[in-house]
Amino acid sequence: MRGARGAVRQDGNATRAAVTVAVAGAVESLTARMDARIDDVRDDLDEVRESVARVREWQAGHDAEHLIIPRPTTGGDA
Repeated sequence: MRGARGAVRQDGNATRAAVTVAVAGAVESLTARMDARIDDVRDDLDEVRESVARVREWQAGHDAEHLIIPRPTTGGDA
């Protein structure tokens, strides 16, 4: 009976070790994928920030043009 228990214990230890290695590999793979996705999102946010900055620059220039160049009035009651 001892031999059978020992064999079962060894088999359980081998299974546990194999599962531990497999889970560690899966965690490593998922971590790498998540890190890559986070980097992609950061890049996307940087692009959005740059676009917003360009729009704000344009808008400031456009507003300045309206301050410098007055709009002509087109009749009517003033």
